[in-house]
Amino acid sequence: MTEIVALTLLHFLWQGALIHALLVLLLRIARHSDSSVRYAMGVVALALMGLSPIITATKLARPSVGCSCVVTHSRSRRRRQRLRQRR
Repeated sequence: MTEIVALTLLHFLWQGALIHALLVLLLRIARHSDSSVRYAMGVVALALMGLSPIITATKLARPSVGCSCVVTHSRSRRRRQRLRQRR
């Protein structure tokens, strides 16, 4: 569980930066637009920042069959458990 939270926070760093960069770009393009349009862009960006960690954690909690990182991690966990049992 702590691994999922840590990875989610790590992924949110680049996801939040990407959302912010896109918002800045869109706000510069829409500089002369109505303030309600710019406000709506900010609200959408804020909603995306709220949803992205939830979506990321959900995807990390359900490992896919073809993900080699999950298989490697579970193998290393089993290896560590065997080593502890031998001691």
